[in-house]
This record gives sequence, structure tokens and C-alpha cells, in this order.
Amino acid sequence: QPCHAPLERLEPLARAAPAEMPADAQLAKLRALGYVGAAPGDPSGPSRAGGGGGRGGQEAVPLNRYNEGVLFLNSGRTRAALEVFLALERDAPGFSPGYLGEGLVRIREGNTAAAIPPLERAVALDPEVHDAHAALGEALLMAGRDDEAIRSLRLALDLDPANGRSALILAEALLRRRDVTEAGRLFAVARRYAGDPLDRAGGCVGLAILAEERR
Repeated sequence: QPCHAPLERLEPLARAAPAEMPADAQLAKLRALGYVGAAPGDPSGPSRAGGGGGRGGQEAVPLNRYNEGVLFLNSGRTRAALEVFLALERDAPGFSPGYLGEGLVRIREGNTAAAIPPLERAVALDPEVHDAHAALGEALLMAGRDDEAIRSLRLALDLDPANGRSALILAEALLRRRDVTEAGRLFAVARRYAGDPLDRAGGCVGLAILAEERR
């Protein structure tokens, strides 16, 4: 897929790409992990919430609250989203998406120091979830903890090799280290697979920068 816009127009767009939490993708992952049944709100589905979060065994309750937080976050209502996710942590302490949600809110607010602990908790509860590793890697990178960030982002891509956003963030981290070969491969992954047009633009920007440096 070629880049159709000049570099000076793409670069600010790529840098502005926000951390997103697509609700549909999260629901699919929760079902696959056994958090919910075949349909949203199905109380007969297996429960992994723990901590009494299911209110009498109804797994739909923490899931519906989580979805409410997702909607608040993606509509820019970060304080309302944070209240939902903190309540989930309190009422369903074994439900890892609550910690993931808090971490993404903290990233959106630019408070990386506060984002890292809940994201570490999310990873500890569910080490097979790409999104938790990816968000933790992004927060660590923003905090200047590059070595840890690269490890987390590599784990994220091991779980989802075609995730364009994770590829883009890891490529930028590796570019700081002058690992241009691996960064170039990951920028190409971002350009091809990223769901967000801004992240695809970021892949184009990275490849353009590397092409300029090779001249």
C-alpha cells in the first residue's frame, strides 16, 4: 500500500494517534478467554471475574460495566471512564480488563507513572492478552523505560504479530536504538495492517524517514 501524502502532512497525524480500545475487539477477546458466553450479557457463560464482581454469578454485570467504561473512554469522557474502571477493580479484582481500562485512561491523560501499575496487574492476571502488554509497553516507553518497553511490546507482537499499532510503537522504540533493519520491517507491518489510518500513516512516515537516511 503506497503512501499518498507528503511526509510533512503525515508526520503530525502519526504523532497524534491516540491509544484506542475497540469495544468489538475487546469483546471477542473476552469471549475467547472465557470471560463471557456466546453472546454479550449471557449469564450462562463461564466466569473469570472473581472477587464477587458477577453479582450472584451473573457475568454480564462486570462485562456491561466494562463496556460502559470503553464507551466513555472512546468518546473522550476520561473521568467517567476512570470511575467505571476503578469501581471494577474494587468489585471484581480478578477481572483484568478493569486494570487495562484504568491504564489506558491514564495513558490518555498523559499520566504514565499512574498507568504502569494497573497495566502490570492486568498482565499478571492475563499474560496471554495482547492489549495489556501493548499498553504497558506504550506507557513504559512514554516513561523513558525503553528496555522494559521493548520487552513488553515484543511480547505483545508475539501474541498478535499483525497488530499494526504495536508494530508502529515498537518500531519507533527500536529506531531510537538505531536498529533500522528491524524498525523498517515493523514500520512496514504498521503500514499494511494497522486498523487506524493514523497508525498506517505512521508506518509510511517511518519508512519515508528510513529511506531518506539511506540516501
